Amino acid sequence: MKPASRALGLGAAAAALVVCACATGGGAAGGAASGPRSAPDDGDLVDVVPAGPETLIDLDVAQLRASPWSRSLVAGAVADGRAAKTAAQGFDDLDDLDRVVFAVSEGDAGPTTLMVARGRFDHDRIAGAHPSGASSSSWKASTWRGSQVWEQGASAVALLTARTYLAGTPAAVREAIDCAWGLTAGVRRGGRMATVEQALAGDGDRPRPALAAIVTITEAMRARIGGQVDLPNGLEQVGVRLDLGRALDLDVLGLLATERDAAAATHTVAATLRDLRSRKALAAFGLTSVFDSADVRAAGTRVRAHLRLPEAKRDLLAERIAFVLQAIVAAHAK
Repeated sequence: MKPASRALGLGAAAAALVVCACATGGGAAGGAASGPRSAPDDGDLVDVVPAGPETLIDLDVAQLRASPWSRSLVAGAVADGRAAKTAAQGFDDLDDLDRVVFAVSEGDAGPTTLMVARGRFDHDRIAGAHPSGASSSSWKASTWRGSQVWEQGASAVALLTARTYLAGTPAAVREAIDCAWGLTAGVRRGGRMATVEQALAGDGDRPRPALAAIVTITEAMRARIGGQVDLPNGLEQVGVRLDLGRALDLDVLGLLATERDAAAATHTVAATLRDLRSRKALAAFGLTSVFDSADVRAAGTRVRAHLRLPEAKRDLLAERIAFVLQAIVAAHAK
């Protein structure tokens, strides 16, 4: 199993929560690095990600495992083979991680993922999970700018610091270490994601979301997922923010090429919501009330959608959503 995919159960759980809500419902621009530092800066995991990825997913694992909205879903997502995964990577996806950022870059050979994780890591456990040796299947241990790195073929893992773990291709892991040292530009200084990130954050001092995702739509991405997802014409970027307080708040922002594209996308989403509200299958599970507060509107070339689920509906909806998702997973496993 590739290291960057080992903790994706958490990503799948959070993504499932967002998808279920949707379907049933900042730095300045500039390309230069900030300059060499005297030590790696891992204060904000997003700033460890080098500029360039088309997709950025930021999970507050501590929130996701604690919130009544998501804890059963997240626990279920990592339950299958949990002990084996923990032994294979040297830490537990749920207990040892507090925050994870996934950066996905499109390439000619398909997408690659860099994982940056904050948590509690034991060097010896991770080293034991990636044993060095002379055989072709062994991991090669080395250091890069003082950080321990383990490499095997196209995969690498590293401890940037005692609290920050990296996984991805060897080149991506080394570049992330360089980024933490200020030797290469970070994703925020790359400029492409700044507009969406700032728009999702909004005005005022909002707490960190449980999940934030920003996707830049490229032609390569359209070609790869075109048969699976019907992307609106002119869609250039998408941002998603999930807040798990007493209520669940889901915000989705789309940036489109023209106002006409934005108006068409708004019409399509509104029609989809009306259709979902009338679905008998959702009514059978008691999920049509999810759409009661769903709202979508266009403003210039932007489309905003918002959905709020009140605390009074939390336990019932969380139970029913978990049941539906477990049934879907079970069906795919057959």
